[in-house]
Amino acid sequence: MLNPFSLTPAKFLDKTSYFSSYSADSAIELQTLAGNLVLNNDVQAIVQAYKIFDQASPMGRAILKSTDYPLLTLYPGNLHAQALSGGLEIVNSMTLYPAAESSLNLLANGDISIGNDSSGTRVNQLDVDPARLQSAAQPATTVAGATKYLFTTPFGGDASTVHAPQPIHRNDTSRNRIVSANGSITGIGDALVAAAKSTDIWAGQDLYNLSLAIQNINAGDVTSISIGRDLVFPILRDPTTGTVQGSPGGIQLAGPGLLNIWAGRNVDLGSSERKKIKMGN
Repeated sequence: MLNPFSLTPAKFLDKTSYFSSYSADSAIELQTLAGNLVLNNDVQAIVQAYKIFDQASPMGRAILKSTDYPLLTLYPGNLHAQALSGGLEIVNSMTLYPAAESSLNLLANGDISIGNDSSGTRVNQLDVDPARLQSAAQPATTVAGATKYLFTTPFGGDASTVHAPQPIHRNDTSRNRIVSANGSITGIGDALVAAAKSTDIWAGQDLYNLSLAIQNINAGDVTSISIGRDLVFPILRDPTTGTVQGSPGGIQLAGPGLLNIWAGRNVDLGSSERKKIKMGN
């Protein structure tokens, strides 16, 4: 998913300008009738296509740097991805634009997997003031300015920059949904879903090794996690000595309201060295 306005056209690199055309109404809807739905978010495919052709490089040369990469995976605030018969995969990190009444909906009949073995995947619903992001009226002139707020989550950094003065989703009438009707929801490697509003999570089988950082906003908000079988955060051990290295996963809830967790069989929070469920205003 690439908003082409996020990057300066290659032929105008002497006049850099970064802005997004997303608004509160921007959305993307994806649905598969059969097979799996995969959000690869592979920036390298875009990097190889975004080239300059000149006398020095008649075959073209890639010009994007790693600092540009967050701009390549900025999604609109509304994302509805549904695999009616198969599973759903998110391989690499992605960020959702902050917008009122927007929601993250990941729905699959089969398994949902998030992450990969080589990097920490973040599915991040921004809570920052949209006015701080690049706009057509006031575009950013440097990539540092364009990406400054794309790394924030509801749980990290200075509250004045991480959160809008008035919560973006304070008047929302819907919750985020992550649903695997007949399968499991699995985090691969160090995977995290950071949600800026209350979220319903449902797995017909297991929730395994997926870190969750969720923000309730109003006193009546309820975030619910419903698991048909097991909720598991595995213990990591040194492959040589067998020493317990902890369990990186966990569940965090910020704000008021409730966190309800149901599991049909076992709840295994892994190592006791760290508190695996954290709640606070």
